[in-house]
Amino acid sequence: MKFYGLKADDLEEFFEVIDKCEGNVYLESPDMRLNLKSNLCKYISFTKLCTAGQDEIKEIEVHAENREDIDRLFKFMCGGGV
Repeated sequence: MKFYGLKADDLEEFFEVIDKCEGNVYLESPDMRLNLKSNLCKYISFTKLCTAGQDEIKEIEVHAENREDIDRLFKFMCGGGV
């Protein structure tokens, strides 16, 4: 699923949602695939997303293995919070 217009201020809440996911959740781009359940990968993705120096991340692609996790991420994306 793709996230559009994710605010830099929402990244902490985004990672809280990821922490609540039961299965693996991946951040994907043409040159990498990071498992966001790993703290190291979270750190790498956070720095990569924030180094753009923008207040908004235009688009990221996230894949979850578990149906409940997809629902949880979709709820967050629609403004439902953690």
